[in-house]
Amino acid sequence: MNRHNWVWGMIVFAACCLQGSNALAAPAGAAADTVRVGLTAMGVPAPVVAQPGDTLTVDIEITQSGPDFNAYDAYLRFDPTVLEFLPPVFLSDQIGPLMLDACPQSFHIFSQSPDSMSLEVHFSLLCAGVSVTGPGVIYQLKFRCRNVNAYTHLDLLDEPGRETRFIMNGYLVKPVAKSGLLVQVGSGAAPAPELQQSRILLRAGPNPFNPRVEFAFSLPKAGPVDLAVYDLRGRLVRQLMTGGMDAGPCMMFWDGRDSAGRPCEAGVYCGLVRAAGMTGRVLVTLLP
Repeated sequence: MNRHNWVWGMIVFAACCLQGSNALAAPAGAAADTVRVGLTAMGVPAPVVAQPGDTLTVDIEITQSGPDFNAYDAYLRFDPTVLEFLPPVFLSDQIGPLMLDACPQSFHIFSQSPDSMSLEVHFSLLCAGVSVTGPGVIYQLKFRCRNVNAYTHLDLLDEPGRETRFIMNGYLVKPVAKSGLLVQVGSGAAPAPELQQSRILLRAGPNPFNPRVEFAFSLPKAGPVDLAVYDLRGRLVRQLMTGGMDAGPCMMFWDGRDSAGRPCEAGVYCGLVRAAGMTGRVLVTLLP
């Protein structure tokens, strides 16, 4: 028996044993629903622009409510010449909060391919009668941007023997809709086609800064605008602007404080603007 079949057999065995006789019946209505899973960084699925040496946390995230599941296999591919995977000190640190909050006990296997181009996760909850649905993060991975001017796609695979899939009581949950992530490293990188049509140029200065930084962008047409600051784990730090605006240039200051008015710790943060169906982002460094 090869390794993949052994892993799959163990997951099915664990799920069936925990669910008892119910494991013999496919989840009602599962075929009519869709598991929507995507990759996000900074808490959003839009293209990420980062600099050499930056550390990115990439989340495997269920983006909206859907059918329940209590196990999954996930395969992620990326370009190791652009991003370096950073192994955790403790493997459990990679488990997403959606799974940890549901059940502290799990069957968990993680590995990186010999060519360093792909990662794989096999995960099953081991609490009897417990399952989850979205939205929420199921797994978290850390990468360091290499010293290059290039971009890479991070994709969830859907290949024979390497299919990202979800399981409930030992049965596959289908269909599954997957979305990847584009990461651009270095200011001199040639924009990928996706960036040319979907990006707003967001500037920040002074950068590094203390006590405040100015975000500036130009709105191509009137409409709703959302400007916010996130930390590198994708958590919202401060909402700076939301609502309708006229076309033209716009500027907004951030004073280095969170939404409760507390000073933020020194470190790197992400400014993110969404407007006119486009996004823009810039990393800023808050000095001590």
